Amino acid sequence: IVTRHFTQVLLKGTLDRLANFVAIDKDGNEKSTRPPTDVVADLLALPTVFLPPLKGVVETPVYSPTGELAIQRGYDRRTGYYIHLTSKLSIPDVDREPNEAAISRARQLISGELIRDFPFATEADRANAIGVHITPYASPLIAGLKPLVVVESPTPGSGKGLLVDVLTSPMVPSGLARMAEAQSEDEWRKRITAKLLAAPQFILIDNVRSALDSAALSAALTSRIWEDRVLGQSRTASIPVNCLGFVTANNPRLSVEIARRSVSIRLDSKVQRPWQRMDFKYPDLRLWARQNRGDLIWAGLTLVRAWIAEGMPAGKAIMGSYEEWAKVVSGILDVAGVPGFLGNSERLYASAEEEMAAWGEFVAAWWTEFRDEPVGSDLLFGMATRLKLLVDIWGGRKAHGARTGFGIALSKMRDRVIGKYCIKHAGEDSHTKSPRYKLAILRGVRG
Repeated sequence: IVTRHFTQVLLKGTLDRLANFVAIDKDGNEKSTRPPTDVVADLLALPTVFLPPLKGVVETPVYSPTGELAIQRGYDRRTGYYIHLTSKLSIPDVDREPNEAAISRARQLISGELIRDFPFATEADRANAIGVHITPYASPLIAGLKPLVVVESPTPGSGKGLLVDVLTSPMVPSGLARMAEAQSEDEWRKRITAKLLAAPQFILIDNVRSALDSAALSAALTSRIWEDRVLGQSRTASIPVNCLGFVTANNPRLSVEIARRSVSIRLDSKVQRPWQRMDFKYPDLRLWARQNRGDLIWAGLTLVRAWIAEGMPAGKAIMGSYEEWAKVVSGILDVAGVPGFLGNSERLYASAEEEMAAWGEFVAAWWTEFRDEPVGSDLLFGMATRLKLLVDIWGGRKAHGARTGFGIALSKMRDRVIGKYCIKHAGEDSHTKSPRYKLAILRGVRG
């Protein structure tokens, strides 16, 4: 279930179905007509619409910012969500002060049943999965942003997509729509805007193969409001960012900007063909999750409720730009007796550090050849290709594409500190008008 933004055609059709419009001719006779176009346009252009803000549609109960359970079908003013609960859904009552037995059963349903057979690389990965699973129930209690969840493995077929499906199954029983990675910044921006306009609970970028490095994605992950021009229209939309994003990939390569905005859940079956494993308690886990949806919702709500009953103690986990999310989720897991949350945070930086190591080799060669002289990207590209440096940026492309890709990557490194060097902009070439760069050595740095 997703929201839709009214276009002029959609609003006109909706008004036509809600009321009978008539026109009066010069003789005073009435005849049926369509809603006037100028009235439709005026409604769409109203600067103030007397409707409550809608964060999205959820298919499970959630907790309000004050810790009350919003469980009534319909719009809930406390949370800003429209709660769409089906009549077939049966959720056991959640105690206001869950005892140890209830907490243990709730933890067992999630950790010991729902995700028991996934080959988590460490206990921190398991804790992160549980934290991600309970996040939607506590979403109105989290004042800040939510990070990107990177579900990774060294081998295809390890269950990354299945894990995302079952972690989100209680909230979106119909399953998540998959989105492929974009190939350009403009494409990333358009896809992000199109997705956010539907006010989804989750966005899944599935099976990422290229290095994940997007300024648009980075901006969306640290924005409360995303602004962009709506495709096919002349208007700019300001869209709240309330969803939780997922990425699945095999040994992903992340830029530093994406890595610092991400949480890792790594699966490692330690077998050559993990898709051939048969040792599962529930061979059809998606079916089991659907059949036990009410109990799984109860489990998530119970763990959050236990934390609320304890006075909402802030957890000790720290994550820059996502402090509120880390405090709330780690606090819930502390009360639930789940250790290790965000204990693997350094892992994602490893791939990002590989990128910086490659740039380190490049600037060392740059200093050797050009010292602190201003130099154009063409000369630097020639040096990189001759010495086979930064191959991940320009390799595998035709000459023009390789040169362009290198120039774009270099421009993004402006003012970036790499080791003892800093890449500086040095004006434009007087003949070609292309940008030039130079290296500056940082004061007090030896090497």
